[in-house]
Order: sequence, then C-alpha cells, then structure tokens
Amino acid sequence: MRKESAWQKINLVATIMITGLASQAQQQFTQIVTTQNRNCNSVCSVLDIPALANNTAAIILATPVTTNGVNPNPHPFDAYYMYLNKWSIHNLDGTAIGVGALFKVEYRVNRLA
Repeated sequence: MRKESAWQKINLVATIMITGLASQAQQQFTQIVTTQNRNCNSVCSVLDIPALANNTAAIILATPVTTNGVNPNPHPFDAYYMYLNKWSIHNLDGTAIGVGALFKVEYRVNRLA
C-alpha cells in the first residue's frame, strides 16, 4: 500500500511539473503574407507577435501551409530575427514571398537569463 502511495505522490509531482511547463509551452498561429507585413525587399514576412518582439531567445518553427495541395512558397526559408527587433519568415534564395502564402508558426517564448 505504501508503494502505491509513493507512486501516487510521484505522479502528482510530475503532473504539477508538466502543468507548469505547459503554461510556457509553445503557441501557434498562421502567418498570412500580406503587402503590409512583407519586408526585406519582399523576401521576408514580419511576425507581428508582441511576445516575440525584442526576444532573440525565442524558438520559432515555421512550416508552409499548402492550398489545394500546392505550396504557394516553394522556396527554402528560415525564421530570422531582423533589424526591426522582430522575427520574420525569410526566403533563403532571395526570392520574394508571394502575397497570400501561409505558414503555420509555432513558437516558444524563451526569456534571456
């Protein structure tokens, strides 16, 4: 009976820890490229998320969203911290990102120690 009670305590502590970590877990949104958020000579799309502004330690994962099975931005890209002190999705080959391209963006807001 005591072993079961000990496991229950361990499970409770683990649940509390996981819940605490989940409160700072990744968040997500869909970035739609517009003429207003294109920058870098139209090669990038600026992410206008207040939690990411001035946060060089954030972790960003962006994946293209297809439309009818077609990727509207079939170029290599990355998440790039830019001169505006914001993150952006940036085409690595220098090709302009087309208006209407969609990206699923997941991010974790890390704080600098």
